[in-house]
Amino acid sequence: LGLICHEAGHLRFSDFKYVTKRLTPLERAIDNALEDTRIEMGMGRLYPGAERLFEKAHASSVKDIASWTKFDEQKLLPLFLLAVSSEKLLRRKWLTPLTDKLRAHMCRAFGSELTDKLAALALEVKDAADTAAVVSIRKRIMQLLRRAAANDQYAYSKTRKARDKEAQGLKEKEGSASADGKYSSESGTTTSDAQSGEGMNLSATPLQRLLKPGSEKIENPLDLSKDFEQLQSSQCVSGLKVDFSGRLR
Repeated sequence: LGLICHEAGHLRFSDFKYVTKRLTPLERAIDNALEDTRIEMGMGRLYPGAERLFEKAHASSVKDIASWTKFDEQKLLPLFLLAVSSEKLLRRKWLTPLTDKLRAHMCRAFGSELTDKLAALALEVKDAADTAAVVSIRKRIMQLLRRAAANDQYAYSKTRKARDKEAQGLKEKEGSASADGKYSSESGTTTSDAQSGEGMNLSATPLQRLLKPGSEKIENPLDLSKDFEQLQSSQCVSGLKVDFSGRLR
């Protein structure tokens, strides 16, 4: 019933013209996460009993995600945005332990300052009147991420240059490495690697992994639409009527 209520919310409140092939998988996942919170807020205002249905629909996924110890960056961000916005704006205390866990993973991956800025943008869904407003928030999130990634890459490059300089100094001092690329146990790289830039992946930071191009859809485990699409005809009840106080008739 929670799945049906969620999909009814999309039909009632979402403008599907913003779902285009031009979006990257990450952009689409962020849009969907924020829109999910917005449409469930709308359904909750129209039908107060809807929140009980949403809680039951989310229960198994929330329990499952709570046991996870690792998160792919591209899956972590939309999941965090959906969790933090729906927990705060819909007052879902049952989501608090999961939101706190996701926040901890976000802080480890991207830092507390960026995590707090992303959470603040997600909470702006409260005043989003339509899907266009959600898209506007997503664009600001992407701008924030790209700026942070550029700064992150700059800092990483400076650190790398410092390490290369230190490694070169050790080479000259100890004569333990040669210009043909002998391994240096002090630097953990080869001299030729340090000079050519090989041996270090400059796009290996969490932000770079988050923003890497891709074509595969990013699944959000809290997305009820995903569960709705997987319903089998044998699970449907013909002729069932539901009112949104949560009663069947």
